[in-house]
Amino acid sequence: MDLATFASVLDYDWAGAESGFRRAHEALDWLEKSYEDRNWEVLFIKVDPRLDPLRSEPRFRAIVDRMAFPE
Repeated sequence: MDLATFASVLDYDWAGAESGFRRAHEALDWLEKSYEDRNWEVLFIKVDPRLDPLRSEPRFRAIVDRMAFPE
């Protein structure tokens, strides 16, 4: 894994950590960065329990919508 890939994985993990601390704004910042960096872990956004506190946030729903998961 190269350094850029490793950093991208950390972005997603920071999103999960911030979500756990109930810091939605910071968590969503990290999640959006992870999405923009095309982090493969973002594929789990709909089922990752660490992100449960964010599910009602409009920014979270916007990220999920941009991912265009099949129904």
